[in-house]
Amino acid sequence: MQLMQDTVRAQILSINEQLKWKPVATRKIRPAKAYVLCGMGGSHLAADLLKAVDPTLPLIVHKSYGLPHMIPTGAAVIVSSYSGNTAETLSAYEEAKKKKLPIIAISSGGKLQSMSIRDKYPHIAVPVGFQPRMATGIMMLATLFAMNKRGHMKKLYDAGKKLRADDIEDEGMKLAAWYKGGIPIIYSSARYFGSAYCMKIALNETGKSSAFCNEFPELNHNEMNGFGAPESRENASYRVLVLKFAADDKHIIRRIDATVNLLSEQKVEVTIRPFAKNSNPFVPTLQALLLGEWAAVHLAAARGADPEGVPMVEGLKKIMKGK
Repeated sequence: MQLMQDTVRAQILSINEQLKWKPVATRKIRPAKAYVLCGMGGSHLAADLLKAVDPTLPLIVHKSYGLPHMIPTGAAVIVSSYSGNTAETLSAYEEAKKKKLPIIAISSGGKLQSMSIRDKYPHIAVPVGFQPRMATGIMMLATLFAMNKRGHMKKLYDAGKKLRADDIEDEGMKLAAWYKGGIPIIYSSARYFGSAYCMKIALNETGKSSAFCNEFPELNHNEMNGFGAPESRENASYRVLVLKFAADDKHIIRRIDATVNLLSEQKVEVTIRPFAKNSNPFVPTLQALLLGEWAAVHLAAARGADPEGVPMVEGLKKIMKGK
């Protein structure tokens, strides 16, 4: 078990090396007016975070089989699967090919690599040896490269020089200890929902814990009412972490502060994690990513769980293949 913990720790600490990686494509990538990224699990987290950093990016994220029903005119399809063998992503590739849409493939190998090379579509080969959810830095660079966003890539490279992943580990350990006693819930603004979702995914896959997330202001119109039941004893089991980014809209910040007060009145354990404004917008987003990864690996350690494997996911894959 210690070896598994060390392996995952090494992947978290690799973020600086990940953000030095230089993507290369097998063929020239032609610029498009918009992009539809098709990916599952860790293979779409990078796109979610890029949308948080720059909401103006012409990028749609699709997390299912095939393609979305509405595709912008002049869009290219980015099919992203770290393993290269994700069933949903391969179906997206086949549908995009059938519709004669421009395709850019991202994988570490697998069927997606061989298919894209066979069909003469650009393929970006990412480094092997990572759990997909731990390769987010690499996948962010690959996605930006596919979109021809060189300016964004430069800022991401610069952010990698400023980060020190081990500086956040102690905070992640304390967060894990807090989460161990209850049910983790992560809230953020709609803009930064990718950050909340990344933390949820880390707690699920690495921490082997149930975890839930939602976004402001939508949660103010429904979910928060669930904490106001007459019998609120169960509220003591929740651990609500609110990610508060300085770049959030002022109305959202007011809602965050008011919601925290209301939840506290209902005996919910809730805390705010602020992220200061930074001249490089990638820095706070990456800090939130690392915090979630550290919390997850230490939660797994505290619970005696394997932080690396995903046996239920593998079991489902066998069922879907009829084995």
